[in-house]
Amino acid sequence: MAQVTHAEFVRMSQRNDVPCGEVKFYLDGEDTPYLAEVISSADGHKEVRRVYKMQVDPAVDWYDNNMHQAYEEVTNRFADRAPSDLSSQTDSPDASAQAASAGATMNDLTQQLMQVDEVSRGLEQGFSAPVESNLER
Repeated sequence: MAQVTHAEFVRMSQRNDVPCGEVKFYLDGEDTPYLAEVISSADGHKEVRRVYKMQVDPAVDWYDNNMHQAYEEVTNRFADRAPSDLSSQTDSPDASAQAASAGATMNDLTQQLMQVDEVSRGLEQGFSAPVESNLER
């Protein structure tokens, strides 16, 4: 798997009524940022659930537009298996080939992101805060 060269906690959000932390990261040899959606289990275990490639230059999109056109879902690139709740994903040969050729797993990505102090601290604080106070409105 390509190495994460920089990562930062962005904010807490909510998807399908599930609190999730957003982490922006860069991979070695790539200039385009990615956004990881991280969830926390009841026992506190963190897991990257989805990954998006940010399609818009942050200098142009200075207000951090979260419209779907600005983000391309690339979870399969990082997954040995797609998350079970991704109904829009299919097990196509192309998706499987992309995942295999990238040599990446969600576990590898999760471990790399959690090794960054700012990310692990931000996620811990975000998931421990009351839901109403840590969500973007």
